[in-house]
Amino acid sequence: MICTRKNSGFTVVEVMISAALLALGLMALASLQVLGVRGNAGGDDRSGAAALLSGKLNEFMSLQYTQDPQTGEVTVDPRLLATDWTAPIKVNQSGLSESDIQTQFSQTTPDHEQFRYDLKWRIEDVGDQTRHGAQKLISLEVEWTDRLVQAAGAKERLSFSRIPLTPRYR
Repeated sequence: MICTRKNSGFTVVEVMISAALLALGLMALASLQVLGVRGNAGGDDRSGAAALLSGKLNEFMSLQYTQDPQTGEVTVDPRLLATDWTAPIKVNQSGLSESDIQTQFSQTTPDHEQFRYDLKWRIEDVGDQTRHGAQKLISLEVEWTDRLVQAAGAKERLSFSRIPLTPRYR
């Protein structure tokens, strides 16, 4: 059979089906982009919280907590005295509170500064603090509101529990 009509180009139905498939694929890619942005924001919050906890733990570890090897006498910085959970302190991602910024930098807090994290800690004494074998356990916790679901008030929490601190010998 010989066909005299040339079949060149696409029919309207073929073009519409192709356009619909392309639109469906682009919508799937857009939803993946939204999920990626949400995951990135959540990861940023968790990284900031972990950095806060590490910074505060390093601050505690650097405070004076020494013991005389001969007498066993312990010298301890007052900030390391045993305490139950402290009241949460609002801090920014650098671990500074509004009062820290005002006292350390002698300036008012910038309007864009966000104090999104609530930081608290507890210090426990283990053993006799006047003799050999003295030890402290430090627990830290940071809590924040998820930026993407603030309206729902969803809180996230990260903590370090019962990190041992032993006195250094003088």
